[in-house]
Amino acid sequence: MDINMYDKFNTIIDKFVGDHIIRGTKEISIITGDSQKMKDIVNHTIKDYDITGREDWFNPGKIILDLT
Repeated sequence: MDINMYDKFNTIIDKFVGDHIIRGTKEISIITGDSQKMKDIVNHTIKDYDITGREDWFNPGKIILDLT
């Protein structure tokens, strides 16, 4: 049996962002590390919420999302 962690990551990000929007959180961070694939998944997932992310200036492995 195989598991595709990229698919799991998409589901986790979707739930994480949605939950924080409902709670009224103003800003969240998602750690992607150096993986461009993970960054692409985050950016693709947050398009559904009509928000954009930006890399942390000091840590390019972290995407910051403004939820307001």
